[in-house]
Amino acid sequence: MGYPIIIENDDESVIIIADPGAATVIVTEIPVPTIIADTEVISITETAPPVVIVTETPVPAIITESVAGPQGIKGVQGEEGEPGPKGDEASELKVNFAWGDATPAILAEIPEGETIYTITLVILEPFDGIGAALSIGVTGDPALFMGTGECDPMTVGVYSVSPGYKFAANVTLRLFITPGAGASKGNGIVMIDY
Repeated sequence: MGYPIIIENDDESVIIIADPGAATVIVTEIPVPTIIADTEVISITETAPPVVIVTETPVPAIITESVAGPQGIKGVQGEEGEPGPKGDEASELKVNFAWGDATPAILAEIPEGETIYTITLVILEPFDGIGAALSIGVTGDPALFMGTGECDPMTVGVYSVSPGYKFAANVTLRLFITPGAGASKGNGIVMIDY
């Protein structure tokens, strides 16, 4: 068995004439030059519609146009992605903090209608106080964006949340610091993209 010959024309008609193996009937409604071949050219014919060409050379496959196959089964819904990219008017704030700062520390005044895309807490120097804890939220809900279990102030690291939270009114975003008993060191940075 050999390989098929594919003929494509500017008018997008396609004919595939394959290797010997079965009788061949080609029906086309578009005038196309047709080549019928095995391993060498047998004939070249200019045809006009409608045309039926029957050859004595058997051919297993004939295709006169492109046809899409059936659609497959729909896949499972993927996980929700992170909030989309910020627009030109987006803001990024960086606020340094340390173990001895007044608490709650004001991080940012977020205007009505703004969306918080990401909040990243970076511990640069670990807190040494027993029971040290940090959270990020608002008055009345100190863990709204990052609870004490979502970061470890006693370990150098980067902790990030992507709330995608849109404010219905102006709000003050705050960092709640518990330095821990016997604290003498610890600091970091909070970065807010909104």
